[in-house]
Amino acid sequence: MQRATFLVTLALLGAATAHGSTLRGGNVLDSGMQPEVVARTLGQVETKWQAEAYSFVKCDPAHGDCSGTPNAFSKSCSTIMSAIVQGSGGDPKIAQEYMNTVCSQNIQGMHKAHCMNLRKALGKAMSADTYENRQNFNPSKLCTNFWSEFVAEEKNRFAKEEEARIAAEKKAAEEAAQKAKEEAERKAAEAKAAAEKKAADEVAAKKAKEEADKKAAEEAARKKVEDAKRVKEEAQAKAKEAADKLALKKAEAEEMAKKAQEKMAEAAEAEVEHKKAQENAKSKEDEQTQKEASKKEEVKEVKKEEAKEVKKEAVVAKDVKKDAKVVEVAKVDTKATPAKAEKPAVVAVVAKPAAKQEEKPAAPKPAAPVAAKEVAKPTTQKK
Repeated sequence: MQRATFLVTLALLGAATAHGSTLRGGNVLDSGMQPEVVARTLGQVETKWQAEAYSFVKCDPAHGDCSGTPNAFSKSCSTIMSAIVQGSGGDPKIAQEYMNTVCSQNIQGMHKAHCMNLRKALGKAMSADTYENRQNFNPSKLCTNFWSEFVAEEKNRFAKEEEARIAAEKKAAEEAAQKAKEEAERKAAEAKAAAEKKAADEVAAKKAKEEADKKAAEEAARKKVEDAKRVKEEAQAKAKEAADKLALKKAEAEEMAKKAQEKMAEAAEAEVEHKKAQENAKSKEDEQTQKEASKKEEVKEVKKEEAKEVKKEAVVAKDVKKDAKVVEVAKVDTKATPAKAEKPAVVAVVAKPAAKQEEKPAAPKPAAPVAAKEVAKPTTQKK
């Protein structure tokens, strides 16, 4: 704030210093005071004044002093007004022309209004006496009066801005509400469309499912019929195969039964032949038995004869033994009388029958087993 005030002061006093003269009697635009710079700088200072005015209007007496003029405003305002008065040489006409030039620069709105109000206040504060203005000009009174007007203007502006803000906010709220309503309607429409689409999709899905289920049922029924047909064909094939196997088995059984009957017939015939053979063998066996019995009787007679012969031989041996004892006795006696030595010849003669007994032939063996084999032979060959 102080820097901006300083720039304004430099701009106002720059020309007087540079040209070595005041602004009296000359065209302000030709004075070199650069009004456009002063207008731009003054606008920045007024922005600060507006901030102070806003704080002053919003001031709460319960929390501070809300009376009087802020020191910052008084100081900057006094500096600017003094610079303009001194730059004009105290001439109110020159000061008014300069302020007209400054306020005619490219500034708009509230800044232009403030600039014109400041020009008006300056015109009221300056007297017609240029010397008096140069020497005794009091900017404080001007700034205090200007502050009251400035605050009143700012208060009205704040009120209008507040109304505009409230109206804008209301309008924005209405627009937001309208937009929200439209958005809600749009969302409701979208939701409705989505719900309708969902319902349509569900109907389509249900219809598709029903068609799919119908097709699946038809396919299942067709497959069931095909399976039943296949099972029937397989069952018929298996039945035919079983029938063929049964017929084959039956034929084999009949063949086996036929062969069994033939075997039974052969067995019966063999049994008859066997009985005949047994009967023949029995008759031959009886005949052989009779023969063997006769042979046994013959053997028995032979053995009786042999026993008799053995008995005779035993008797002879006994006699020989006796004769041997006689010979021994004779030997003993011969030692005494040699004339008795002729006795052993008698012993030799007595022993001859025993030698003849050893030359007898053995009894013949029975032939019954051979006859038995010959009887059984025809039965074996038949088998």
